[in-house]
Amino acid sequence: MSKSGSESVYLTLRNRFRILPESPRWLLQKGRIEEAEAIIKKAAKVNKVELPDRIFDRDNLENSEPKSKVWDLFTNRTLFCRTVIIYINWMVTSMMYYGLTLNVSNLSGDIYLNFQVANAVEFLGYIIIIIILSRVGRKKVHCTCMVIGGLACVFTIFPVLYAGSDKGTIVLVLAMIGKMCVSAAFTIIYIFSAELFPTIVRNSAIGWGSVFARVGGIISPYIADLGKLTEGKFATALPLLVFGSAAVIAGVLSLWLPETLNRSIPDSIEDAKNFGQNSEAKKSSVDLPEKHNKQIDGVVNENFVTDTKL
Repeated sequence: MSKSGSESVYLTLRNRFRILPESPRWLLQKGRIEEAEAIIKKAAKVNKVELPDRIFDRDNLENSEPKSKVWDLFTNRTLFCRTVIIYINWMVTSMMYYGLTLNVSNLSGDIYLNFQVANAVEFLGYIIIIIILSRVGRKKVHCTCMVIGGLACVFTIFPVLYAGSDKGTIVLVLAMIGKMCVSAAFTIIYIFSAELFPTIVRNSAIGWGSVFARVGGIISPYIADLGKLTEGKFATALPLLVFGSAAVIAGVLSLWLPETLNRSIPDSIEDAKNFGQNSEAKKSSVDLPEKHNKQIDGVVNENFVTDTKL
């Protein structure tokens, strides 16, 4: 089937079954101009905006179609460091999230009640993120969640070694703080990664992030059972100590990542190299550029821009 034929089939299926449309930005980066225009025109129709038949300069877009693969993220020192840090955070957040869930059975008190408390604090973490994420920023919130959650787990060593009969309650509270924070951090890492990786390799890059997260999930049960390898008071705190230390390290490493809030997300590998290294004014990653007149086929278009930064 030809390219134009496959595009027409795709558009027919999408319109018939009303599935979620693809990102026009990604379609343009892949040279699928017809599909991108169809989605934009549909959005314009909903917003009651008149558009010309020809929106993009096809010749320029087709000639400048970038060719990049996910391993291009490792060809530059800056991108290499950022990618490694992101993947470390993927692995640690997953490891800590599932590990603290499994570690509930090692805490004092009723296991069923503890599990319900863990679910409640996880839900609370999601609510907090919804409120503050778009106000404070991705990097600050993610780093804060990882460090506070990690320290809460590390600090369980003190009540275990020095507290009296109420040490079980203190350890439970600290573990739940860690659970709330890592649940919030796990939510942020998806958004942070999507805004940090360039459009041309975003799908693959986030897919590899998920792979590293699964590695962390595989490791977590073994860490949760570390207490079985030792005896005495230290057995309760050992898994939490490992989880907490890893979270603090990952959180501190995230400070080397650029902030993505209210900035135009990178499209190409070259954009990603320069991302966060200039002092240009912040731009929204979702807003369209300001309107400006553009003459297309002798007709002035006052409602749309030909800039492909969507």
